[in-house]
Amino acid sequence: MRRIAPEAQRLLLAYRWPGNVRELKNVIQLAMILGNSDELLPAHLPREIVGQLDSNGESLQDLWEHWLSLHPLEPLSLEEISGRVEQYFVRWALEESKHNRARASELLGLAKVDQLRYLMRKHNIE
Repeated sequence: MRRIAPEAQRLLLAYRWPGNVRELKNVIQLAMILGNSDELLPAHLPREIVGQLDSNGESLQDLWEHWLSLHPLEPLSLEEISGRVEQYFVRWALEESKHNRARASELLGLAKVDQLRYLMRKHNIE
């Protein structure tokens, strides 16, 4: 009897299973048939469940999912968190655009440069 590797188990639990139990059953059966070891690994699972794999066959977690799974060390208000994220991306867009405000606005999906100027004033960014 094979066992499921912790990484594969995490991926199986995180997947939304639009086909419900039938899809889960089919994925496990296929992975067991195609797997060549005593352990069910992420490499044995379909790409839609695993996402991308690195050269060692391990899952490359979506960076956003990883970031969202982190928790602050101390209590933070939602306003403070969104402010920090906003400030980070304004700085990123300005650096990426070499401080071309029109291009930075475009990178942030802002309709007008005035919106970028407002955010720069709000976060004391020059």
